[in-house]
Order: sequence, then C-alpha cells, then structure tokens
Amino acid sequence: MSAPTLPELGIVTITINGFTLYHRIPGGPAPADADGVEWVTEKLTGWGGAGVRAARAARPLGRHGSFRGQSSRTERVIGLTFAVSTPYDRPEMGPALDRRVAAMCADTSTLHTLTVSDPWSVPLSADVELDDEILPEWVSRWTMRHSAQFAAPDPRLHGPWITFETPLPEPPTGGLDFTSPGLNFTAPGLNFGTPGSPGTVVVPNPGTADTSPVLELVGPLPDAQVICLETGVRASFTQPIEAGHSMWINCDEFAALGLSGLSVLLDAQSDRRRWWTVPRGWPLIPAGGSVTFALRSSAYNPDAKLRVRTRSAWW
Repeated sequence: MSAPTLPELGIVTITINGFTLYHRIPGGPAPADADGVEWVTEKLTGWGGAGVRAARAARPLGRHGSFRGQSSRTERVIGLTFAVSTPYDRPEMGPALDRRVAAMCADTSTLHTLTVSDPWSVPLSADVELDDEILPEWVSRWTMRHSAQFAAPDPRLHGPWITFETPLPEPPTGGLDFTSPGLNFTAPGLNFGTPGSPGTVVVPNPGTADTSPVLELVGPLPDAQVICLETGVRASFTQPIEAGHSMWINCDEFAALGLSGLSVLLDAQSDRRRWWTVPRGWPLIPAGGSVTFALRSSAYNPDAKLRVRTRSAWW
C-alpha cells in the first residue's frame, strides 16, 4: 500500500528589491525565471509573531515583584535563506548572480518592501532594511545558498493599499413650493426635489493591529475639516487648497507611500504641517473595526473631495 500524498497547495512567493523567490508547498521544484534560474526560498523566520519591549521599574530592596509600565512592540527582525540554482549547462552564471544578490537593498537611504504572497490570504508586506551582512555558501557547482537578515522599524504587516473617496456633502435641490398658488397634486404629482449626499465614506480595517490612513484633500477648498464620526476626532486644515492641487497627509508615525511619518505636504512635496491641527490626535482605524470619515468645508464645490488611502495591519 503506497503512502498518501499531500495535496498540491500552491506556491508561496516572496518579493523584495526586484527579487522574486518561490517556495512550493508541500515541496518540489519552483518556477524558473526567464534565464532558467531557480530562486527557491528555504527558510523564513520572524514573519509570524511579534516581539515585545516591557517597561519595568525596580521595586525597593526587599520588596517582591516589580512595577510594570506600558509595554511596546519591538521592530520586526526577519531572516531569509534562499538558494539560487543555475541551469546545468550554465554554471558560469553563478558568480554574476552572487554579485547581484550582494547588491540586495544596497540603497540604505530608504526602506524596501518585502512582500509574502500565499494561496490562502491577501499578500502582506513589511518595509525593511538590511540588518546584517548577506552570507553566501556554495552548495554545488550550480547552486549557491544565501542568508540575509532584515529589520522592519514598523513591526506590523500590511495588506495592499485601498483607496476610498467622498465629495463634500451636497445640499439638496428643488423641493415643494408652498407659495401661491400652492401645491399642485395633479399628474405627475408632487416633486420633492433631489436629496443631497452626506459627504462620508466608511473605511474598514480587518486586521489585528490599528492602522493609520493617508489622507488626500483635493481642492478647491477654502478650508477643510476631516471628522471621524465614531470617535469624534476632528482634524482641520486652515489654509485654502486651490483647484488642481491637493494636500497629502500621512497620519502614521512611520513613512508610507513615500511620505515621511506624520507629515502634511502640498502636492506631496511642500511642507504645510503648521496649518494642520489635530487637537484630539491623528485619525486612525482600529483593529477589526471601521471608521466613517466625513469631509466638511465653509463653501461647497463639487470638485472638492477627500481620498482615504489605507491598508489593513496585522501582528
């Protein structure tokens, strides 16, 4: 009687800095690239779980226990081991591929997005930097194994970016006219006018960690208020935003979409933080919840709008 075989579950793909690595579940060969080279993931550590930094204060000598302060999550440290195998008739490609791997994440002025895609859930990403040297090891004439370690200052894992949009609340038009000669009930009947729109949008976060949005205020707006209806958090921009321009606001402490943390930039370039007020804290979307964002202004314009870009966050 033959042993049962595991079902074909698909391929786990890891991408970082222009590299694509594959791992077939439950094992076996992975797809090769256009040159016939196989990039196979052998080990990934630190992707699950999360570290904690505990805050404690010492008790007086002779007293039991300790005083605990508020703890926090540490950075996420990710280990990645992968093998690079050349075609059997092209072993001379090995040294060139080794030099290419050595240049992985060479730009230390920015973070690099590491994404893991599997057959069971949405792709998750972390913004990382190289945390240690890349160690190569020759396994055979055709295969070299590489070990790399990365650190993600933001320990959360993030889903893909999704954009939501709402205009300003639109006032109603038309309606019943009670002036002389009064209402006319004959066909086609009474015209109650066109109702307005609320100027709100509901933004969900199905993840297990809080997430902060990137807001875009699109002009023309003489001034703008962004209100989180569930929490009452109200953020205001007190200067005009002209037509054809927009204000980009990263509400996260960490960089996102090329915007530095807690930044307010006209057209994603010029600093306008001084005119942005957040008396009750920056907007965020709680884990497993949703927030209704409302856009308000002192004057209505149909071209003005609020865009909310967000991604789910997971521990």
